[in-house]
Amino acid sequence: MTMVHAIQNGLPLSPADGQLQMIASQVKFHASYLAVLPFSFGFLQFGRLGKAIAGVLWCYIPFGVLISVTPVEQAKALVLGRTIFFVFAFILSAVLFFLQTTTSGQRTQ
Repeated sequence: MTMVHAIQNGLPLSPADGQLQMIASQVKFHASYLAVLPFSFGFLQFGRLGKAIAGVLWCYIPFGVLISVTPVEQAKALVLGRTIFFVFAFILSAVLFFLQTTTSGQRTQ
């Protein structure tokens, strides 16, 4: 946001700002790769759909690592793939939790 503010106000950007932004972004993504692994194990208890979600989340990790070692010009498709895996996992999670609430709601009636 600081860089956007500087651009909007016509302020010069220093190379250090760009480097800091790149480092912060890499730390953020690598933290998400580490966090998604234990997070995915929680889905294993929810049957086949939970296992499918865990599998999708596990695929997110190699895509992320591959993006980190691939040259920027060639990583565009991998970045799109990583995004698709993550969005697909969220959609499947929503379906899973919706099914969980409807089946638990039927049991209480």
